[in-house]
Order: sequence, then C-alpha cells, then structure tokens
Amino acid sequence: MIDKKILMIGYPVSSVRTTPLLNDWFLRNNYQLVVETREILPKKLNCFLSEFIENEGIAGLCVTMPFKQKLMAIIDLPSETVRVTNSTNCIRKGTDNLFEAEQFDGAAVLASILKYKVDLANSTVLVAGLGGSGSAIVHAIATHGCKTIIISETNLEKLDHWLTYARQNYTTEIISIEDNNLLPEIVVNATPVGMESESDTPFSINLCKHAHLIVDIVADPPKTSLMSFATMNKKVIITGRDIVHSQIDLIGPWLANPLQ
Repeated sequence: MIDKKILMIGYPVSSVRTTPLLNDWFLRNNYQLVVETREILPKKLNCFLSEFIENEGIAGLCVTMPFKQKLMAIIDLPSETVRVTNSTNCIRKGTDNLFEAEQFDGAAVLASILKYKVDLANSTVLVAGLGGSGSAIVHAIATHGCKTIIISETNLEKLDHWLTYARQNYTTEIISIEDNNLLPEIVVNATPVGMESESDTPFSINLCKHAHLIVDIVADPPKTSLMSFATMNKKVIITGRDIVHSQIDLIGPWLANPLQ
C-alpha cells in the first residue's frame, strides 16, 4: 500500500521524464512513495499550493519550469544552494509542516561532468543562462572549483548580481561573455533554447569549436542543434536526458528521508 505521494509539477509537463525514473527508484529501494505528474497553470499556482500545504498525503514536490523560483515564498528551510540561487527543484515536508527545499540541477550537471574525469580545476567553462538551473550549475561548478566560468546572460541585472556575488564568495573567476576572449573547454547550455526549435543555439556555435565537452540541459528534443554540432565534431556530450538520470540518485534519497 502506497502511503504518500510526490507531485511533479510544472507547465508544460509533456517533456518531463523524472516521474517514471523516480517511481522505479522508490520501488527498487522499497519506499512506499509514488510520483505523479501534474500540470499547473501559472495562474493556478497559489490554489495548488494551498492544496499541497493542507494535504498530508502529499509528502513533497519535484519542480520544473516555470516554478523553480516562484515557490521560494513557502520555503522554511532552504539549503545553501537554494538560498544562493533563489530557486528549488525539490521540496519535502518535515515535522510541524516545515518545508525544506533543495536544488539538484547543479549537482547533477557537476556529477555528470566529473564522470569523464575532466581536469575541471584547469578548465574554462561557459554557462549560458542564469535561471534556476543555470544559477545552480554556476554555483556547483564555482564551489567545486575551476579555472574560469564565463556567463552568457541576456538579463543584465541578473548578470551584474551574479558577477558581484562571485567576486565576494568564490575563488573561481567568474566573468561575462562580453568581457573576455577566452575559448572554453566545457560548454553548458542552461537555457530552454533548442526546446522549441532544433535549429536554435544559445550562443555562437564558434564558441564551441575549442571545447571538448558540451552539455545541454534540454531533454526534448533529444538532439538539439547544439548536440548535433557536438556529435558531428566528435565532442564528448552530456544530454538533458543524461542529466535527468544523474539527478535520480540524488533526488530519490532526499525525498524519501524527510526531516524528523
């Protein structure tokens, strides 16, 4: 008998792949939890949150776009990554109905990169996008340590905030794509560019020519224009679907073991 459920929420949710993978993880590890996907219209978010808060049968949430930053208002106990990035992709209920939040996007990308035994400490990394996922990726890589992180971000206010924060909190150098002529060894697309049009790329493809590893968080379509370039040029690739798989072993134990 299933005691509790986790809801996977977002809008849209047609490309969500986490649900069946997490259900398989809970089953294999003998946890009485089931994950259900629910599409939430942005204008209905507050109504849904009332249900989540009051329904004891909902043990937690997995969160995708566009809600990763919008759910911060209900968080009681944010992790360091959640606090720094102002975003979450997992929430669990603890005692006294306190809500704890974590953000695994960055940890999953970092783990995926390190699987290839990359010399990250001496690598220059280009990250496109400072949304919920992109911020978490920058934080994870900067905290682990690399030579330089180049950020490509169209929101100049957000970019300035991160550059200021970086100078005060990381030993890793973090600079804007506008302020350098470096050629990255690792390229990470942390934007949704490529999701709706396979021909789009988040930056000039010329920036990828020197790179030996290319990461794209977009899971659908499975081969974006960026991934097609990487395959054709024999680069090491990490796809959005690879990252989803990397997250499962992080998310599963966290959701299954709430605060006591």
